[in-house]
Amino acid sequence: LEMKKFAGWLNSRKYLIYLDEIHGARGSSEVFLKAMEERKILDRALNFTFVASTNRMGLLPDALLNRFQIKYNLARYTSEEMQTVIKHSARIAGIEIDDDACGKIEKVSRGIPREAQNILRRCNDFGSHVTMDTVQKALSHLEIDDTGLTAMDIRYLKAIEAKRNNPQSLK
Repeated sequence: LEMKKFAGWLNSRKYLIYLDEIHGARGSSEVFLKAMEERKILDRALNFTFVASTNRMGLLPDALLNRFQIKYNLARYTSEEMQTVIKHSARIAGIEIDDDACGKIEKVSRGIPREAQNILRRCNDFGSHVTMDTVQKALSHLEIDDTGLTAMDIRYLKAIEAKRNNPQSLK
């Protein structure tokens, strides 16, 4: 019933449908394909633009991927942008953070805001004023090294290195 109300509201407007992490909507691709092809949702003709984002293009069915007429690959955040994100997240959470601690979180978060925010939250577990010491404690607890690699990342790399002259697949 709520979906019908939503579709009715959308029917009266040109609108944008945005789906973040579309790769996680497994089994729903037929719904999206039908909506994109027929320009309908719940049998109502709609004037819409469908935008989706993913960091796992390989998980999308070709039939769905081919329907998107414009595909963009976005660059990772710059160091400055990441530090802005971290400081903003800290401010919202009421966490005081030193500049060098912010820089360290930025370096190990691989340019991914969600990773930086997760590390910041773990740093807050060790104190509401985030210093280099609290960052180091959090990284140790999370098993993240100075390059941002997790213990699992290192195990994968070691497995690949051990088999480098022998083609392998990881499952």
